[in-house]
Amino acid sequence: MTFAIGVRFCTACVALAALSCAKGAPPASMLDAAAAEPSTSARAPEPSATVAATAVVAAGAPVDAPPAAPVDDLQERARKLFEAILRDEPDLAMPLFYPRDAYVANKDVKDPGAAWDKLQKHYKIAIHGYHKKLGKKGAEAEFESLELNPKTQIYVAPKKEANKAGYNKVTKSKLHYKVGGKSRTFDVTTMIDNDSKWYVTVLK
Repeated sequence: MTFAIGVRFCTACVALAALSCAKGAPPASMLDAAAAEPSTSARAPEPSATVAATAVVAAGAPVDAPPAAPVDDLQERARKLFEAILRDEPDLAMPLFYPRDAYVANKDVKDPGAAWDKLQKHYKIAIHGYHKKLGKKGAEAEFESLELNPKTQIYVAPKKEANKAGYNKVTKSKLHYKVGGKSRTFDVTTMIDNDSKWYVTVLK
């Protein structure tokens, strides 16, 4: 009898956590993936049951769907963004930019491809701008981490902002780097998730 009650209680906890995520609470798996510590190699930690359940809800699947534990290589992709800024080569930073196919499939506008092209253009312009801001200090600059801002995260429901499916969005995140031993940051204006990974849509 005690075992049965415990099972029902755990199930209720998972369901409550899933409901909270659907309303816009930061998905635990995505925050773990965005941890500040940079990674130089792909690591796949064993997920807890709660993390796996939250990841499923974030992807829009039923709570009782098979557990999934996608690993976001966010810090490695952020490192590519910083390299693109240092070298003034925006194409290096495309792994961190929202994928074109996903954008076109989800955006409910007349010409989603053209809309994506416009976003990409502004992304590359922002990279050029950050390169100029570094100036001569670029030779000394070192990447530290990309820090997502969980305080700003919201869930954008389907049909909002002309989208067919819902997603999570964060604003006012920071790209941390060092120059001469001093920590500095670049703003990362807007990021959204797709397939349990974070991508930039607006850099500056």
